[in-house]
Amino acid sequence: LNINNLYQEVSNLTNKAISSTEEINQIPKSESEHDAILKAISSGDLYLLQELLEGLDVNTALSSTDTLLHLAAEHGKEAIVYFLLREGAKLNLKDREGRTALHRASERGHTAVALALAKAGADIHATDHTSKTPLHLAAQNGHESTVKALVHEEKKSLKNQTTVLHMAATEDDATLAQVLLRNGAIVDTRDGRRKTALYHAVRHGNEKTATVLLKAGAQVDSDGFTPLHLASQSGHTEAVAQLLEGKADIRVKDKQGRTALHWAAAQGEVGIIQLLLDAGSDANATEKEKKTPLHLAAMEGHTKAVSARSLCKYGKTVLASHTFYSKTYFSGYISF
Repeated sequence: LNINNLYQEVSNLTNKAISSTEEINQIPKSESEHDAILKAISSGDLYLLQELLEGLDVNTALSSTDTLLHLAAEHGKEAIVYFLLREGAKLNLKDREGRTALHRASERGHTAVALALAKAGADIHATDHTSKTPLHLAAQNGHESTVKALVHEEKKSLKNQTTVLHMAATEDDATLAQVLLRNGAIVDTRDGRRKTALYHAVRHGNEKTATVLLKAGAQVDSDGFTPLHLASQSGHTEAVAQLLEGKADIRVKDKQGRTALHWAAAQGEVGIIQLLLDAGSDANATEKEKKTPLHLAAMEGHTKAVSARSLCKYGKTVLASHTFYSKTYFSGYISF
């Protein structure tokens, strides 16, 4: 009985039983054959591996969910990886930890293999069960050449998509952000919503990563709703201070015609109001509905913000021209 034919028959039966093309085929093997395949991969013996795999599915799982490609990537065997890819190995199958072959190669710093997998179409942004991408693992383990290679590949496909730098900003992983930027990541790359990494760092109040991004030259202003608007609206005082130190333009207005001071006033953020006023924000600036920051603070019932010495002082100069707002919203706050 030809054992290779037997394995082929079992493989065919298994394939028929599996409806999803992304599942991993598990084919029973003798312990000796299993060990021989493992040894061929770990030693990089391509000729022996080709002989052992004759008639078998290259997407076979040797142990649980470890495929041949996982093992070849883990051991950094570039020739075997290329062979498996030519034979139809699936790039994005995951092991029990949710990791692809690219995760395995990246974690161990096998740059040539990681690059080969990425160029073949492996998902650079695939996440494991702990939400780590291949770039995360390469950076965490100090494999900067691998990081640089993957960042370069990522840049080729950038077109309004979330990058690992965006992920680092969201998670406040300042160390990862530094490694990515040091290895060529584009600091102002925009995601599908046209938002930069700095925007996400500010949105989540992630001051460490925001600092890294600002030092790397991240743009603090853009069309529409800027990081300064967002930080002021969200109450992230330290982020506002950082952005002001980075020379954010306090005069920029969003689509509603609002400045950062309008948003701080509307949210009743007294500390931020003071920072913005000290930086020279115009308390008399009006948005599209002709409301000043003081109007918005009063309309939202933010007593402390309305009573804030500077906002009240600077904002009162325009109240006379807004009789309705003066009588309706400022009664009890300001004497006319």
